Amino acid sequence: MVKAQQIPLPTLPTIAIRLLELFNDPNVELPDVVKLLRSDPAIAAKIVKAANSSAYGVGREVTDLQQAITLLGKTVVTSLALSFSLSEKSMQRGTAAELFRSYWLQSMTQAVTAEYLALRFVRPQAGEWFLTGLLASIGRLSLINHDPDLYAHVISHAAALRIPLHESEASLFGTTAIDLSVELLTAWRLPERCIEAVAHQSQVITEVESTQANPARRFEAAIATSMAVGEYFCQSCQGQSLVHIIHLMEEAFELGEEEVSRMIASVRNRLDATSDLFQVDCTSLGSPAELMSLAMHHLSSLAIERSFSDPANESITRLSQQNERLLERIQRLTVRSTTDSLTGVFNRGYFDERFQEQVAESLEDSNRIGLIFIDIDHFKKINDTYGHLAGDEVLKQIAAVIQQSVRGSDVVARYGGEEFVVLVPETDLDVVSMLSERIRKTIEHTRIEVDANRIPVTASVGAAIGKSRNPHQSFCKNLIAAADRVLYQSKQRGRNQVRVAPPLEDEPRPVGMFG
Repeated sequence: MVKAQQIPLPTLPTIAIRLLELFNDPNVELPDVVKLLRSDPAIAAKIVKAANSSAYGVGREVTDLQQAITLLGKTVVTSLALSFSLSEKSMQRGTAAELFRSYWLQSMTQAVTAEYLALRFVRPQAGEWFLTGLLASIGRLSLINHDPDLYAHVISHAAALRIPLHESEASLFGTTAIDLSVELLTAWRLPERCIEAVAHQSQVITEVESTQANPARRFEAAIATSMAVGEYFCQSCQGQSLVHIIHLMEEAFELGEEEVSRMIASVRNRLDATSDLFQVDCTSLGSPAELMSLAMHHLSSLAIERSFSDPANESITRLSQQNERLLERIQRLTVRSTTDSLTGVFNRGYFDERFQEQVAESLEDSNRIGLIFIDIDHFKKINDTYGHLAGDEVLKQIAAVIQQSVRGSDVVARYGGEEFVVLVPETDLDVVSMLSERIRKTIEHTRIEVDANRIPVTASVGAAIGKSRNPHQSFCKNLIAAADRVLYQSKQRGRNQVRVAPPLEDEPRPVGMFG
């Protein structure tokens, strides 16, 4: 084990130190900030770029640094400028490059999460919350710089034992990134409230309380939440991290699973939108649905291990005490993030992800993929005649009919409005044709009654199958286009019929007809 005293603290670039001084000084005027940033043309240019970006757009074209600072405000600008300075520090080369990239990605995830929560509760403090989230793990730079090989072992050790990273750090280094971060932030004279928020993050998770009447506790809970989201996105303990996120959001902020889902999706989108600005590589991040799946698998594995493990394993015991209730919460969250709220079948986002996964798998096993598009005929007329509540009931019942008509391995999703899609893996032309006709016929014979009104419903169906020989996005677009084209023909030539395109390889071919 390394002694904590042996680990040197990282030094910051001169401009970063000056930025921290400006951040801490309430009497600093905007001209002082302008003067400092103009001494570093690269950072000054990024500030102007940020002001014109979709992420920080101020509603007008910004052409110079002073205008950008005036519109964004001193706190936001100093936080952004410090981020740009630290990103250069993090993007080191050599054998530890991947460790530095991972550190920076997690730090930016924390910053974006803290900013999201500030905008939700205390908008004027968004810059300070962003900066605190950004710096909350900066002690990790010390550990990586001191012994990158040992820190790589910290990561594999945490993954193997399914424990949070700070527990592995304490075991192998004798200290944690949190402890070193507190030491650094104290030396850099950040406001005491920022230091306390970083220092108390683990305590906040275990002693969480409502923060409605306590702004200081709300700030600490926000930083603890941002740290949990950073681990959820970037580390291997997705299960515990998601438990902490749900727990904090519910107990500290009185927000439920739907808000958790919204926050995770927003953070992911924000990271994508600012990746170029902050030199963040998001390619290693999974989608919200993929991360949720990993978290569920992680929690399930922990539950299984619990029955065979040493009862003294505190990490597993603590989680298992609430396991049933937490798994139930997470399952509800998973449903909300992947299903259509009206019909109960999968949503468009989930379909898009599964479609791309199936295409990738088909490259390896040479199986064909089928798509079946179903469009309810004259749906506007149904709404106009019977009312929108009746239209909603039609959508629900048709979704159920489609789900009952397909195979267990097929994926049914609401594509939009009155249109549904079925993803049919490992198929051929005969199977897709048979399923398409079965769906059409079952819909036609389904008896739908709303308020004593029997509503006749039919659907037009268009289907296509194909196999991609190359891993490119155009195949997905081409297969959708082929199915959509024959669906249009079904509607144009009388509705309530099925048309199937001939098999598609990598390029679309002339469309044919079924039945």
